[in-house]
Amino acid sequence: MNRSRFLAAALALVGLLGAAEVRSASSDQQSRLKSFQDKAQKERQAQKLDRKALFAKYPTPEIALVTAGGGGSPDEPPKSKGKGGGAAGGSAPGGSPGGAAGFVAVGTEATLSATGRFLPGSLSTVECQGVEVISEKITESNAEVRVKVTTAAPAGPCDLRIISPVSLASARRVAFRVIGNYNWELSLANGWKARMKTAAKPDTDLISGTSDWFDKGGKSLGSREVKVERTFDGYQVTVQRTAEEQAASDQAMNESGKAFKSQDNQQAAAAIQAKMQAECMKLPPAQMGGCIQKYTAEMTALSQRVQTQSQAGEKKAIASAVGCQALQLAVNEGKVTGRGTNCGAPGEVNVTGTVTATK
Repeated sequence: MNRSRFLAAALALVGLLGAAEVRSASSDQQSRLKSFQDKAQKERQAQKLDRKALFAKYPTPEIALVTAGGGGSPDEPPKSKGKGGGAAGGSAPGGSPGGAAGFVAVGTEATLSATGRFLPGSLSTVECQGVEVISEKITESNAEVRVKVTTAAPAGPCDLRIISPVSLASARRVAFRVIGNYNWELSLANGWKARMKTAAKPDTDLISGTSDWFDKGGKSLGSREVKVERTFDGYQVTVQRTAEEQAASDQAMNESGKAFKSQDNQQAAAAIQAKMQAECMKLPPAQMGGCIQKYTAEMTALSQRVQTQSQAGEKKAIASAVGCQALQLAVNEGKVTGRGTNCGAPGEVNVTGTVTATK
């Protein structure tokens, strides 16, 4: 087996292992939660408490502070403060309160330490794909939760949720950000393919990287830097334009505006309106509809010509740019779905693919 085939096989194996790992983590998390919920339901039935008494006895947890320790780079010794951990809070997509979150590298383990007011017997969960709770110890004022961030966990913030027994009242707070390097293999409905390499780093919330683009026949279209933003339901990828591409896009927008503002087009529209007013308004009601329809058709035709003129420059600018203008992507167990905007032509195309973590 030559080197390129060996590397391809190795990457495929990493992807399969990552997918299996995240499915296992997800299954374990769901199993823990279901067992806890089933037990709570039985205890509620046994105690026969009304809602007020139930929440008075088993109140909502209060999470004051969360720190993440021992989740640094796999190539570095574990750290409990500074870049390897630190106070975790911040605002993840979805609106959790707090300050700036610490980080945990993909493929490592970390201990989350939370202070606040809890009930012994509470359950902890981490609301992130590919993150597994290994162990937990919850007292009245502290919670220590050991977590494993599998290689299929996507980059971005993760919430720690504490759930009280019986009432199932819960509270959550951003605990850490998953960081690491990721490879994306994307296929577009227009036949294009893209390969992205992105990095989520500990010293910034920004995710950045590079992208390589290929046409239907596999010919390289070029490479561009990308900026990635975590959204509520996935990732927003912006493909960075060169100065020349940006200038062409700006010119296209100017040309588009000129078509609508053209004096000739405005005069033509005014002339159609004047004819409609002069001819149609004098006719009996029974004949007025046909007259108005005639000039409406003329106005529609003019509008379509103006639209065609305005789009010509835009199409030219998009066709000359490398890659899509932007990608909106969702990740589920290492599989990617979404859409691309202005990928060689105006409009949107469907996108599918995979993403895997790398060292």
